[in-house]
Amino acid sequence: MDNLEIREYDDKDKDAVDGFLSSRNDACIFQTPLYFEALKASGNKLARYFIAWRGGKVCGCLLCDILAQRFDKRALISGILDIKGGPLAENNDAAIIRALLDTAKNIRPKALFMQIAPVYDPAPIKGLLMSYGFDFRPHLALQIDLTKSEEELSAAIGKHKYKNIRSAERKGLRFKAVTDKENFDLCLQILKETYERLNLPVPDMAVFAGLAKNMPSNLKIFGIYTPDDKMIAFKSAFCYNNLAYLHLSGSVEDFHRLHPNEFAYYKLIIRAKENGFSILDMGGGGNPERPYGVRDFKMGFGPQAFNYGHYVLPLRPALMKIAKKTWYFLHRR
Repeated sequence: MDNLEIREYDDKDKDAVDGFLSSRNDACIFQTPLYFEALKASGNKLARYFIAWRGGKVCGCLLCDILAQRFDKRALISGILDIKGGPLAENNDAAIIRALLDTAKNIRPKALFMQIAPVYDPAPIKGLLMSYGFDFRPHLALQIDLTKSEEELSAAIGKHKYKNIRSAERKGLRFKAVTDKENFDLCLQILKETYERLNLPVPDMAVFAGLAKNMPSNLKIFGIYTPDDKMIAFKSAFCYNNLAYLHLSGSVEDFHRLHPNEFAYYKLIIRAKENGFSILDMGGGGNPERPYGVRDFKMGFGPQAFNYGHYVLPLRPALMKIAKKTWYFLHRR
C-alpha cells in the first residue's frame, strides 16, 4: 500500500485538504473542512474526519457522523454511521477508499450500520463498495439542471404548481434572505412546528444554528413573507462548487392556502441559477419502488430522478436484526 497513511483531520491540514477537494468536480460540502469545523463548533462531538496521505500529499478523505435515529417517539435509538457524499480518493484508488472505510467502521461508539448517501453519481466506485460488503438500497436523488434557460426551467414546472406560484405572487408573497437572529429564530420555531405536525423527530436545533453561524457563505436561508412582513415559511440550502443542495425547511400550516412552498421552490430555482450554480439538488426522493408524497410534490418542479441509492453496511448485525424487528412491531397495522 506504498506509504499510505490515514490520519484524523487537524486544523493545520485545511489548506492541503481544500487543495485536494478543489481539483474534483464530485466534491460536495459534506466532505469539506468547512462543514466539519462548523459541526464541531455547533457542539457535535461524534463527527470524525479522516484524511489519506501519500508522499506528503492529501490523496483522499472521508467525513462521517454518528446519527441517532428514533423508530418513533417511544422507541429505542438506532445509531447510523452516516457518510454523506461518500469517501473521496485520488483517481478513485481502491486501496485508499478501503483504508478510509476500514478506519471509519472501527470508530467508537460503534453504530449499528454504516450508510453512504451519494450526492453525485457513485458509478466509479459502486463495484468497490459492493465488493467491500455494502448492500445497495434504491434511493432517488432529485436534481434540476440549472444550465437550462429560465424559460425552460419555468416550462418544466407542472401547470397546477405554476398556477399556484403565480397566485402567490399576486397575493404579494416575498422571498428574501434571512440574515438576522430574530428572523432565524422564527425559522427554528417554524421548523419545530412543522416536524411536530408531521410527527417526525425534530432536527437538532443547535447543530442547525451552529452551521448557520459558522458557514454563512455556504448555508443560505430564505424566508417567505406575507405583504405585512410575517414569515410563513423558510427554506435553506448548502452551496458549494456547482451545487446548491436543499437542506431543512418548514412552513406555517395556517398559510398553506397562499402556496408558500411552491413559491419558495420556484424562487430558489431562479436564485440558484442567477448565482451561477449548475445543479439544484432538491434532496432525497425516497425509494422509487414505494409511494412517497414528498417525491410526488418535488417532481412537479421538473427535476431529473437519479437512482444513486444508499449503500448500507451492517456493523453490528445481531443488534441490527433486533432493531428491524422493533421497527416492524411498532409500525405494524
